[in-house]
Amino acid sequence: MSMVLAALFLIEFITVIIFGDFSVKVFVSVRAFVSAFLAFLLLAIILYFAEREDLVLRNLPNGHFTPWDLLYVGSSFLFAAMAVVLTGGAQSGLKFTLGAPVLVAAVLRGRVAALVTGALVAIAVIFLDLLSLVHDLLTSDALLVFFMLSLGWAIGGITDAEMAYTAQLAEMADRDSLTGLYNHRAFQERMHDCFKTAVARREPLTLVMADIDDFKLYNESYGHQKGDEVLAGVGEIFARTVGTRGMAARYGGEEFVVVLPGQTVEGGRRLAEEKVKKYRLRHVSYGLLIHLMP
Repeated sequence: MSMVLAALFLIEFITVIIFGDFSVKVFVSVRAFVSAFLAFLLLAIILYFAEREDLVLRNLPNGHFTPWDLLYVGSSFLFAAMAVVLTGGAQSGLKFTLGAPVLVAAVLRGRVAALVTGALVAIAVIFLDLLSLVHDLLTSDALLVFFMLSLGWAIGGITDAEMAYTAQLAEMADRDSLTGLYNHRAFQERMHDCFKTAVARREPLTLVMADIDDFKLYNESYGHQKGDEVLAGVGEIFARTVGTRGMAARYGGEEFVVVLPGQTVEGGRRLAEEKVKKYRLRHVSYGLLIHLMP
């Protein structure tokens, strides 16, 4: 993605020089040409290292910027602003380049980020027009800003759909398809975070291990479909047990594990037994409850 953005800015830079209405000014002013080129070069370097180190996090909610996202957007804005200021200011033919940060925000964080960035760019454009005292430009610049926002909205919609699809795939990869609980891999990944949180808060952490008695015999006697129904039923019980802070997972086969932050050993045992008794699943046996002392 970063390389695509860098290529986009390079194409923009070349197009401005060759086909732009103010290309003569760019060629005449060596300072303008060198400054614009150095701005592009700096942006390309930033994008390269960000891509190389995987510094742009995609798992944040739409509209939320990371520091590196801000650097992406800020760099593109500085590049465009420099091109505008050095080629005539409010009367520059390169004001369309101010749409770059809107597009970058749309690609990185979706529609909300594009609208926020677009609003800031609109303020900058209006301020530039008022500062130059050329009020005839307000109408054309208003249309330019509207075009920026429309394009950002459209591209941001694609980004929102991509991020939602990615989040859905990640959720599917972490969940057991039969019970809806976390699978073994996801449990191992999240258990470390549970320990760290318990230590930081200096609170107890109870781990409940459970398996289903004679499940293999039940499967052979009543068929795999009935066995799946039992597993799904047990999974539903544990999903309701954990609350908002806890975690339930299918550890493997007919084995389940429940993590209860803030619960003592006795509290965890009592809660587990109450759930089993309530749903009348007598084929569930509980293993050892482990109590972590932070």
